[in-house]
Amino acid sequence: MAKYSREKLLKWREELIATSENAQEERDKQILTLSAAALALSLTFYKDVLASQIGSHGWLLFTAWTCWSTAILSVVISMSLSARVSGKQLDAIDVSLSRPGEELEIDLKNATLVTLPVLRFFNVISLISFVIGMASFAFMFFLSIHS
Repeated sequence: MAKYSREKLLKWREELIATSENAQEERDKQILTLSAAALALSLTFYKDVLASQIGSHGWLLFTAWTCWSTAILSVVISMSLSARVSGKQLDAIDVSLSRPGEELEIDLKNATLVTLPVLRFFNVISLISFVIGMASFAFMFFLSIHS
């Protein structure tokens, strides 16, 4: 357990609230932008170009759509877990602030013991899924153009 002054914990609490709100807002924007762009791009290319040329490479388009869907779902889960981690940290700070004195102990490890590793897992899954989706779509596009 670490010890912090009451002033330091109050400042940290304010920063966590601001960071949590900003992170949530930015993630929402990114999800909407990336999912809409990937969907619009792939549907436009499929309808106008690839539907007649896709041939035996349709599985790559399906892979891209599956990966993008997985990425979107992972980000949504990650957003929820991120809010939960921030909430647990705020709760731990509030418990410490409820105690008398100027030097206060806080235990953040127990507050995020389970949630933080799961959050990191979904952050990695969302990134990997998005990259694989983009690679699958690009590979399918180039194979379709060359054949």
